[in-house]
Amino acid sequence: MSLAAQVIPVAKRRSSPISKRGCPQQPHSVEATGVHFRVRVLAVKVAFDWRTEESKALYGLLRDLSWQAAHYRNSMIRRKWAEAMSFRVDPTSEDKHDITKQGRKTDKGQLSGDAYSAAEQEVQGAWTRDVKKILAGQPLPEWKPTAALSISGKEKKADSGVRLETEDGQYVAYLRAKATVNAGDGWIRVPLAKHTDRDEHQGDTLRGMVAWSIPIKKATVHVGKHGIVLRLTYRVPVVLPRMGERVATLGPVERDGRLHLRTETQTKDYTSRLATVLKRKDDWDLIRRRVLAQIGRRKGHARAKRKALANLDWADWLHTYIHTWTREIADWCNTQGVGRVNVVEIDTGGWPAYKFVQQLTYKCEDYGMEVREGADVSAESSERAAKAAIRKQQTKAARRRDALVELTHQLKGNE
Repeated sequence: MSLAAQVIPVAKRRSSPISKRGCPQQPHSVEATGVHFRVRVLAVKVAFDWRTEESKALYGLLRDLSWQAAHYRNSMIRRKWAEAMSFRVDPTSEDKHDITKQGRKTDKGQLSGDAYSAAEQEVQGAWTRDVKKILAGQPLPEWKPTAALSISGKEKKADSGVRLETEDGQYVAYLRAKATVNAGDGWIRVPLAKHTDRDEHQGDTLRGMVAWSIPIKKATVHVGKHGIVLRLTYRVPVVLPRMGERVATLGPVERDGRLHLRTETQTKDYTSRLATVLKRKDDWDLIRRRVLAQIGRRKGHARAKRKALANLDWADWLHTYIHTWTREIADWCNTQGVGRVNVVEIDTGGWPAYKFVQQLTYKCEDYGMEVREGADVSAESSERAAKAAIRKQQTKAARRRDALVELTHQLKGNE
């Protein structure tokens, strides 16, 4: 049976599939101390000016390569499905991978080896996560033409498809994203915006990438309507304490309502949990009246339901919800070798945070963990929480500053 004869269901995916942060991982052993590595991403803007032909050409080239990368991913995920269904390009062939090999020859377009290998890694990740559901009938994931273009790097700078250099005081990224026809044709010069290293931490990271003391694992190009953003993935060393001596930090609740639980290596997002509590409090009476109306005035079992709902208030639901939530946190922290949980500024005034802390405390004590209210600034997880809050404040300040500059420019133009 040929591949073309099959109609394969697809589901649209807004961007490249990325695994959720904070998913449970295999617990580190007691001996798992010393230097480990965690993955970080540095986002920088590309120097871009619509008035120059050079910028227009760069924009068009990266946009076309992004489209080709999305097309290649969609082709390879279908070929993965075809292989799993035991299809072959040549029915007499004994090579079970002949379909993907054919796709690598015919569908990669102008993509270089570093670009299509990065695309294949993303496809393999999506396939590994959802293979059971896909084979059970779930639609295949699909990448939009506007999905990001990825280029893989290497530990050795000479072999890497991503490099960072400095030219006349400006950072310039070189991406081997296009298939090589002649020597040197595959490299694309991408100048970064000026003052990219204005932030102290960002500047140290960029200088480390230039010296290759911080190897770039992958570059991801996001081509937007008004500009280009380059995301550089790298690894940083972290010294893990022994099991039972690690620290987790819950909070603080950010201005936009986000709530995270951070450890030395991972982050779990509990924003939706907190939002559910606050929303359910406002809507509780409406929800109860709607359920009572749906039950109606029938007798028998319906009468018992109405009586139970009449005596059930928001506090009863909240007790069960917080019990489940705190049990989840305690169980997860135990698998990560956490010895102390810092709870920092989670009381937003709209829910009984003290009850949450009480339930979390006795559950953690069952595992031998301590719960403290307030942050320990020396803890790695607390430092990460503080840096995240500072970065968001700096981003908002930069946006306000840019808006003020634009407004001033418009006012001068109207004079």
